[in-house]
Amino acid sequence: MPYACLMKHSDSSTVELHIQYYIDGAIDVDMLRSFLIFVRERIPDECETLDLFINSAGGSVPIALAMAELLMALPCEVRTCNLSNVDSASIIVFAAGKERFAPPGTTFFFHPVGKEVSGIKSATELRQLADEIDHDTLRETEFLSLRTGTDAKKWRDMMDSGILVDDSTALKLGLATSSERLTICPSALVVNRMSQSDSVNL
Repeated sequence: MPYACLMKHSDSSTVELHIQYYIDGAIDVDMLRSFLIFVRERIPDECETLDLFINSAGGSVPIALAMAELLMALPCEVRTCNLSNVDSASIIVFAAGKERFAPPGTTFFFHPVGKEVSGIKSATELRQLADEIDHDTLRETEFLSLRTGTDAKKWRDMMDSGILVDDSTALKLGLATSSERLTICPSALVVNRMSQSDSVNL
C-alpha cells in the first residue's frame, strides 16, 4: 500500500520529500490562495511526492482548472485521492494527479456547469452568462478527456445527465487509476478546511 513520511538526511536535518495535503470544502478563490501559500512555503525543491486528499462538493470551474494546471506544473509527482466524495469542479483537481486513487465506496458526482444569475439585468448579460457556461463546460470536458483518454462527449453527456459515478466506474472511465487507499501519515499532513486563510500543521 502506498505510504507517506518525512525523510531525513544523514546530518539530521529534516527535508520533506513526501508531503500530504487535505482539501475539505469548496474549490474557490480562498482555497486557491491558501494552496499557493502552501506551495510557496511548504514544498521544497527536494520534494518528490505530493499527495492531495480531496473531499469536496465542487466550486468554480475556472479556479479548479487553474489549480489543476498548477499541480501539473509542480516538479514533484502529484497523487490525488478521493476520501469520500469528489463532486463537480473538484473532479478537475482530482484528475490533475499523475496517479488517482478512488478507494471502494468513494463517489464522483457530475452535473451541468452553473453560474450565479443574481444581478442579471438584460438579455445581453444573460447571453454572456450562457456563453461562459458553454465555455467552462467545453474546457472541463476537454481537460477530462486529455487526462483520462475518455472522449469529451462522454463527459459532456454525464454532466448533462447529472450522474453519480462509483469507484469501479471511475476506474473504467480512466478517471481513477487505482482503487487502493493512500495511507495518511500525520507528520506529513497539511490541512486546509477552507474556513481558514492559511494551511495549518497537524
